[in-house]
Amino acid sequence: MPRIDSIGVAITQTQFGRLWTWRLGLMLLFTIANLFARRKCPTFLWSSRAWQYAGLIIATTLLASITWAGHAGATIGAERPIHLTVDSAHLIAAGLWPGGLLPLTLVLLQACRSSELSLLLAAGAITRRFSALSLLVVAALGATGLTNSYFLVGSLRALVTTGYGRLLMMKVLLFVIMIGFGACNLLRFKPQLALANEQNAKQRDALRKLMRNVIAELCIGTLIVLVVGALGATPPPRHRM
Repeated sequence: MPRIDSIGVAITQTQFGRLWTWRLGLMLLFTIANLFARRKCPTFLWSSRAWQYAGLIIATTLLASITWAGHAGATIGAERPIHLTVDSAHLIAAGLWPGGLLPLTLVLLQACRSSELSLLLAAGAITRRFSALSLLVVAALGATGLTNSYFLVGSLRALVTTGYGRLLMMKVLLFVIMIGFGACNLLRFKPQLALANEQNAKQRDALRKLMRNVIAELCIGTLIVLVVGALGATPPPRHRM
């Protein structure tokens, strides 16, 4: 009985428990929205397109809600709502660029394996859209990351004298390497894909090189996620004050 009571208290009377109760509810709603969105005919209440938008909103909320389980959720005082907002924006931006690399890789892989010109054209169009989105996302990640560093690190000295600071510098270094690969894709390979025609050997070579770089970005992004996990388990310098 005491153990059952403790679980009930943890679920209903702690921020962590209430947060994950809400997150489980959002996961259930997302599953329902995804099921309805897969149907091509009108479904219950809304069309499949409306359910897709509903799923997008739910997924975005689910991703942003992780903020309350992290260091931002432990911030107190007037800085708390600002830090929570900034950290939520950081997570959403990360879901768009690093998180979007896996589906982009699958699209490029399918185009590489196919001899159809239409798939090559589609891969080029998707790459152009993803590149345009990435420019905005990188700016958002940089701005929100700097703001998060102010709230959690507080000083340049803490970057080199604390474990949290050194992990953060490792994350920034990996992020810069990712930007380098992305810039190469944007400036070198994307323009070549835009010139696709019936004699498309050069474009297919560019597509293969683009896919190689995107896979490299995806691997580095995975390393960043691992570093973020370590950061989440490491007390930030400002929380020690």
